[in-house]
Amino acid sequence: MKTETGGQRELQQLIKYENWLIRKLANGDSEMVQPIMIAHNFEPSVVSYVSTRKTLEAKAVRLLTYWVDSAQGIISLEEVLV
Repeated sequence: MKTETGGQRELQQLIKYENWLIRKLANGDSEMVQPIMIAHNFEPSVVSYVSTRKTLEAKAVRLLTYWVDSAQGIISLEEVLV
């Protein structure tokens, strides 16, 4: 979970983890791995890349934004639709 903006650097790291998991733990089956990136908000370039990747490669990265209601002690998540 990123406390501020999820950017290209964080996305690249997530994709490295995804590739490692596919090779090492999922026996090459990319369907077994679902990368999820959580941040307060995302750089437009990240949203654009995720959308393009989903269309061209049929490989989704789920983007979730969060916000905190500290008065009630609640953390809420919402998926960014790309």
